[in-house]
Order: sequence, then C-alpha cells, then structure tokens
Amino acid sequence: SLLDETDVLVWWGRSRHDEVPDDRAQAIAARVREGRLGLVALYTSCGSKPFRLLMDSMPCEPGSWREDGRPEFIAVKDAEHPITAGVASFTIPKTDMFSEPFAVPEPESVLFVSSWERGETVRSGLTWTIGKGRVVYLRIGSEAFPVLFHPSIKHTLGNAVVWGARRS
Repeated sequence: SLLDETDVLVWWGRSRHDEVPDDRAQAIAARVREGRLGLVALYTSCGSKPFRLLMDSMPCEPGSWREDGRPEFIAVKDAEHPITAGVASFTIPKTDMFSEPFAVPEPESVLFVSSWERGETVRSGLTWTIGKGRVVYLRIGSEAFPVLFHPSIKHTLGNAVVWGARRS
C-alpha cells in the first residue's frame, strides 16, 4: 500500500541486493512499467533487483571500479533535459570510480559522462522510459565520500525526482 501512495522511489544501495524479496522487487518494477511509480537509482543500486528487472535482467554492472578518493569530472551531455536544468559541468573533489563498459540497455538519454585522471569514463546519468514509467540512474552516492551534499548533485537529485514523477 505504501508503494501505491508513492510517486517516485529513490533507491540507494551498496550491498545486500539479493535480500530484497522477489515479490517486492516485482511489485516495484510492475508499478514503474504501469506509470504509477518512477525510479531514481543511485550509485550501486544499478545492481538492485528492481533496477535489473526493469533493465531486462542485464547485469547492470560497471566494467571496473575503485574507491580511491580521486576527483571525478562530470560533464553535462544533454543540457536540454529537465534533469540537467540549472546544472553545469562540475567536479566532485573526492569520490570513487566506475568505468565503462556499463552493462545496461541503450538509454533514452545520456545526461552526464564522468571521467577521472587516469582516463576512465562512464555514462553517469542515464534515463529510460519503460512502459509508461520513468527510470533514472545516477552514478553518484558513495558513502565513503560526502558527494550527496555537493550543490550540483542535490540540484540534480531534485530534478530527477520531479522528472521521474512526471511533474513539471
């Protein structure tokens, strides 16, 4: 019943994805497909059951990752999208790294591409319309570094929730 009263589910996860009951994951995915729920998946939520169900059960994993606290350079790639409204390219001073290939279906829009000093890159903001629902993936969210407090991240998250809920 709580899902029926929810417009957008923001999912942050790092581990224990397999402990989510299958029926709950299926209920989330069904509501997204029906357009009754938007999903904003952060960080390693790309490995969560609901996200993988919505991504046709693809592995949804980055090519590699490391947690070394190096800067991440985030370039806005779709400046016309409502999620990037009011956001310019920016740098997160300390975070971890994910790199391509990122095993997800072709997105509707690539909002951001992140890069690091060693040359790695990853599509770090992606959107899909699945059935009648909207799904957003944002790579940010490491608990080891305070990235969620960055002003551009907070702005992007607000925009993502509004877009996922089909609000203007």
